[in-house]
Amino acid sequence: MKKKILCMFIGLMLMAPFVFSEGVGFSAQVSPVGFMNFNVWTKYDKDTIAHAPTEVRKIFKDYDKFFHDGYNMYALGADLRISSAYLTLNVGLPRQITIDDIKNFGGTLNNNSFIFNGQLGCGGTFFKDSPINLFVGGGVGFDIIRTTRNIPATALALAGWTEDRLIGLLGLGLNVGVSFYFLPHVGIFAGVTDNLSFIQVSNQQYYTHGTVSEYLQKGVKDAKQAVSGLLANNFTARLGIAFKL
Repeated sequence: MKKKILCMFIGLMLMAPFVFSEGVGFSAQVSPVGFMNFNVWTKYDKDTIAHAPTEVRKIFKDYDKFFHDGYNMYALGADLRISSAYLTLNVGLPRQITIDDIKNFGGTLNNNSFIFNGQLGCGGTFFKDSPINLFVGGGVGFDIIRTTRNIPATALALAGWTEDRLIGLLGLGLNVGVSFYFLPHVGIFAGVTDNLSFIQVSNQQYYTHGTVSEYLQKGVKDAKQAVSGLLANNFTARLGIAFKL
């Protein structure tokens, strides 16, 4: 542990001259107030569903279409910008899920559910010499979705079952932010990010009832092979404090 801390400290010391040198812009935004809207459309492979356990087939009996899951939630986030490069991180805390395609199959999510969203890319800051700075950037977007919920008693006779999902996605992201500096180095910030994801890194989805677990594919938590198509969008709006050097 001490070696890791020492290496991190040395790395920061080596980076400092570049970050804080003349001509290298540095700014950061911390946003304790935000709203996140996340939607994912999933189409499942019909052969996989046809050979899935009976309980799973009840859920996905109409598998020849895209299932839509929607989430609206409180979010908080932070941005770090060094010259033209930027890193954005957001965390959403979902409490409800709506699934339009299956009646009464939404419900309340458990407290360990979260959506971790971010971008790594490049952009430009406009009007640097004025109190109002406009940033526009784009890059690689990523989302990690972790949800757990108890299936409602009215849903397809599956009362008592719990659904667990862990999804990792990659795609493209857009980042737009406005900062108003009422002091030379401190101001207020408002911004939006939008991720369009279409690459599955991981897609775990399974159902448990007591000590019994059921999967889309027998014994396999990762459902990537059971998904024939997936598209997701994450829109996040935030308010916070801006800093710059």
